[in-house]
Amino acid sequence: PGPMRPPCSEAARRAEAGGRAEARAAPHRAPAAPRRPRLVPTAFSWPGECHAAFLSGSFNNWSERIPLERRCDSPGRAEPCSDWSLVLPLPPGEYAYKFIIEAPAGCLRWDTSGAEQTVADEGGVLHNWLGVVP
Repeated sequence: PGPMRPPCSEAARRAEAGGRAEARAAPHRAPAAPRRPRLVPTAFSWPGECHAAFLSGSFNNWSERIPLERRCDSPGRAEPCSDWSLVLPLPPGEYAYKFIIEAPAGCLRWDTSGAEQTVADEGGVLHNWLGVVP
């Protein structure tokens, strides 16, 4: 690009001068960033015995299986651990979710926890339900 050319007409010169005056009078400000909702640590648990446990729900658009971690009160005990848990940071809201349970044979099943509140969707499918408050 070469040197800047002056406006060709008197009207264009006045418009350009007016634009510079407006730029000096009102400095450009970036729009305020939208406030991100405060995330709330939210606990999920599966009390049943299984090979592996996962979680999926409306909080992630049912798009991924999030693994739960196995908890053992006594790691050296003879019987297998049957407590699985996960803490997810979630924004306040209402969420439907299910557990994906892997049996030792490797088959997967979607399941709800009887220890948590449940709700049926419009198709009659049962999900666990959770309300997260700030």
